[in-house]
Amino acid sequence: YVGSLDTKLYCLDAYNGDIEWTFETNGPITSSPAVSGDAVYVTSQEPRNGTLYKIDAEDGTLIWKLDIPYIYSADRGIDLHVSPTVADGMVFVASNKDEYYGVNAETGEVMWTFVTARGTEDAGGYLVGSMGYHEGKLFIVDMFFITALNATNGEVIWKSWQGTELYTAPTYADGKVYVATDRRLIYVLNATDGKRLSFFEPNSNCWSSPAVYEGRMYI
Repeated sequence: YVGSLDTKLYCLDAYNGDIEWTFETNGPITSSPAVSGDAVYVTSQEPRNGTLYKIDAEDGTLIWKLDIPYIYSADRGIDLHVSPTVADGMVFVASNKDEYYGVNAETGEVMWTFVTARGTEDAGGYLVGSMGYHEGKLFIVDMFFITALNATNGEVIWKSWQGTELYTAPTYADGKVYVATDRRLIYVLNATDGKRLSFFEPNSNCWSSPAVYEGRMYI
């Protein structure tokens, strides 16, 4: 399942690349679709608002759609770069800046809204990195924090100050959260309380999310 700037979601045959169906939205798709069960979830940057679609994975028919309001300010665009995350009967999405939403996957109803930390009214966070999830906790980029939310109600469990810009999704593995920052630092946090456990200094800034496998981190 692949989204495109031509406003279409494409379903491809994994074996030969043939197009099985397309679904047309009303705007470019600049994030990755998420697949869970028999449905595909994808966001689209549309003229008046963003839109979250739930689409039948087999035949490409619409199940429901939800408007995602844009957060406007003078120096920010309306690109929707955060990919949906699906877990425990919920879909988690974000606006272009400042706001995350927990959505009932069955009905498309917004169950909670979380507003990121703001220094001033106009200095909100432009959201680029997607979310991490593990056992009821949602790990999000929250301005210069990594914040763990209760995935059921959106309440804050902990906040961990990183002090730099964050552009990639935090990664959960083995009780830890791995975070690549734009200040040439990779942090390892305790997933229970957000306390910093260790760090690594690469020779450049990192714009990819860490991948963890058999005791090693790849980035």
